[in-house]
Amino acid sequence: MSFEQSLKGGHPNSLGNTLEVVDAVLGNTDKMEDLFLCYQSDDETVRLRTSNAFKRIFRAKPELFNEWKKRFIKEVAEIDQPSAKWTSIQILNELFDQLVEKEKTQSVEICLMYLRNEEDWIVINQSLNFIRNHLERFDFKDLEMMKLLNFFVDDKRKSISKNAEKLIKILP
Repeated sequence: MSFEQSLKGGHPNSLGNTLEVVDAVLGNTDKMEDLFLCYQSDDETVRLRTSNAFKRIFRAKPELFNEWKKRFIKEVAEIDQPSAKWTSIQILNELFDQLVEKEKTQSVEICLMYLRNEEDWIVINQSLNFIRNHLERFDFKDLEMMKLLNFFVDDKRKSISKNAEKLIKILP
């Protein structure tokens, strides 16, 4: 059975067979490309579970991220689905030390793009977390940057407004 078939079905917010797919890939990392191809699925739930699987794989074996980081920066970060975006920024945040300078700069650009353009609360919160963990990469003397952060302080969604408030309190 293909990974796409394994990841289909069930409640969209459930893991479905994600953990079995993760185990299969961790047991044979040559299958990572097969999993990556699931990002091309027409099924939104398959793409969500693909993101979840990659997050689990990279957490279990961070060294695997090295050969996939360019594709997450160039391809996954651009997928028009919140789960792909929040997974991308989360992985880039967690495995930031594995990035070369150009990729670190691209990660910052992705984070700012998400904050300027995304409505999804998880994408926004994960982007704020990215900033918190990499303060040295952002120019807080830039009025546009501060305007952006203050915009989120006033967000009606409490998780976003609280996260933005906490971030502003620790700024250099």
